[in-house]
Amino acid sequence: MRKLICVCLAVMLLAGVCIACAEEKIIEVENKVPIPKLAPKDRAAAAGESPFTGLPASGEAYTPIMVPLDNSPEGHPLWGIGDASVLFQIPLSDNGSTRLMALFGDTYPEQVGGVRSARMTMLPLVRAFNAVFAYAGMPPIKTGPVSVDTWMTEWGFRKPTRHYNLLGDEYRERVSFVADPHNLSAHVKDLHIHLTQRQMDYEGRAFLFTDEPLDRGEKAAVISVQYRNHKSPSKTSPNSASTFTWNPEKGYIRTSAAGETTDRNGGEAIPFANVIIMRVPLQWEKSYPYYAAQMQGSGQADIFQNGRYIQGAWTHPNDTDRLVFLDETGKELAFQRGKTFIVVGDEIIVSYSDDSQ
Repeated sequence: MRKLICVCLAVMLLAGVCIACAEEKIIEVENKVPIPKLAPKDRAAAAGESPFTGLPASGEAYTPIMVPLDNSPEGHPLWGIGDASVLFQIPLSDNGSTRLMALFGDTYPEQVGGVRSARMTMLPLVRAFNAVFAYAGMPPIKTGPVSVDTWMTEWGFRKPTRHYNLLGDEYRERVSFVADPHNLSAHVKDLHIHLTQRQMDYEGRAFLFTDEPLDRGEKAAVISVQYRNHKSPSKTSPNSASTFTWNPEKGYIRTSAAGETTDRNGGEAIPFANVIIMRVPLQWEKSYPYYAAQMQGSGQADIFQNGRYIQGAWTHPNDTDRLVFLDETGKELAFQRGKTFIVVGDEIIVSYSDDSQ
């Protein structure tokens, strides 16, 4: 009888340990990181390194190109995104829907899609990385804070080689393997060659990298991300929700309503070495979001690397500065080598747990 009781207690204790391991923690929105006063200078990539992955460089000329992409299940799997150095998830409308945006800074695929329209939640990021913007039109809003047309003129996007509207320019086609409007494909490689031939010179905005894995902070094997419905905050957008699961041999694997984030060209899940939640205050007009102060300032950034979590921050003092991420001490964040996924917005619920046991 005593032996049976001991066995039962052991089982109960073991179960309690497992429950504790899998306990989900919701991240509070309360920035505790000191933000230094600095004017971030441009940063060239280290010799032989890709500027946004820290991996061996391809040897291609540097022409940073950003492309907004579909984030609906109907448009997935996307194609060409396996060559992106960074993927962003961007707020789109007040129902909690989002778009993706890819940053190509070293490898330039033949085609990328499905390409979607430009939004004001994209332009400040394009400027922060001093990138070329290739997009599929914009909402027909001619004035105000959500007018892409107005701010493109204000910020100098009208200059040659700074933006390419793929509804009217070259470097695009409609593909047959996915339905309209998810089927616009950008010829990123041809655009890259065009920019190289024009001998364009783009300032470096490279990340800082380390070979030391993150060994501090709390364990975070699974990350859950949900975008709130702005009109009904108790609701979230199913198509914008995602989960990142840590695989020690690969990295974080993202799963959404469309399944694992893969590249149609290869079919394999895309691993991410860094996952960052960039909390930027939003304002709203005509159901469209835009960043307060057009993303100038600083705010909380939740950093996930190597299956661990630390609270960090972001800083972007002026609209033409390099965007800098900080660790929990206020120093510039050292990225792990590999691809990065950045979730942007303020009405986001983020939680994590360690169920690696």
